[in-house]
Amino acid sequence: MKKITIFKLNLFSRLLFLFLTPALFTILNFAFIWHSIFYGSITFIVIIWGVFIIITPLFGRIGCGWFCPFGTVQDLIGDNSIIKIKLKKPLNIIRYFCICSFFISAFIFFFIRIKQGAINGFQLDLFRIPSEFDGENTHLWLYDTLGILFIAFLLGKRVLCRNLCFLGGLSSIGSRFSRLVLVVDKDKCNNCGLCTKTCLGKVDIDYYINKNGLITDTECLKCGKCIETCNRGAISYKLIWNRKKYQKMINSNCT
Repeated sequence: MKKITIFKLNLFSRLLFLFLTPALFTILNFAFIWHSIFYGSITFIVIIWGVFIIITPLFGRIGCGWFCPFGTVQDLIGDNSIIKIKLKKPLNIIRYFCICSFFISAFIFFFIRIKQGAINGFQLDLFRIPSEFDGENTHLWLYDTLGILFIAFLLGKRVLCRNLCFLGGLSSIGSRFSRLVLVVDKDKCNNCGLCTKTCLGKVDIDYYINKNGLITDTECLKCGKCIETCNRGAISYKLIWNRKKYQKMINSNCT
């Protein structure tokens, strides 16, 4: 019987949410956060992604790596893009511009509508944006999915996540403090580079050389792909509450 790995569970989770997206488009599509602010409503999508962002300092970017259907759509392309972008790190200027543009524009309309008397402020209304997959939502889902597929095919997987997604940007900020960390055992690792080649977030192997074995890159999606890929069992999950203390312990054991 084949062992069920963390990445297999991750893949099942992402595919499940991908297949649920057509039926629950307005609940799962984070673009409707803009609409929620416009209507002055706290909807399901606001709560879902709000929780993911809040827990990033503890678990990292599990929302991006385990649930985001549009990230999964990009992963389907793999590394078979037309243009091979060698840029390792996201362009933070573009990332922060997208975050600011998204929220500034949404809240401008929010305050305009308050002044017009259309809304009185924020209210809890989970179903303010209906989840029915009607003609309009069908078109939106098709346009979004095909557009993301096209960009991924042109530029590569997760380029949108790394640079243009405002939720990916917010999640990366919180994940700087993630307590759930991937750890590389230097005694087992032979620098083969397989983990880097298969990483969904394009995290480079130099993370562990400079971080004493801790994978703390904010683009790590906690998907477990590197754990499954490693033939030597050199990578594992660990909850580390004090990174400095852990690194000192590693250094003292090596001397």
